[in-house]
Amino acid sequence: MLSRVLIAGVMLFGLMPIAAGGGANRYIVQFDPSVRPADIERLAASAERAAGGFRGHTFRRALRGFTITLPANVSAERLRHLPGVHFI
Repeated sequence: MLSRVLIAGVMLFGLMPIAAGGGANRYIVQFDPSVRPADIERLAASAERAAGGFRGHTFRRALRGFTITLPANVSAERLRHLPGVHFI
């Protein structure tokens, strides 16, 4: 049930950040459905480095992706063109 609510929220809100303190913005990044579960950790770590953010939870089952907190001066658009990213 929680996974359905989470997915619905991701699809509804898109690039709208989740509230985070200190001027930072938190996002849920969804990988393309073709990304293999074995590649999720590597791709999430790569995206974290490329965007200059801090990764939170990694999703591997109902949703393939992760949460990331980006500094206020970093746009989520930076994540959009990374390998495997389907939706932010």
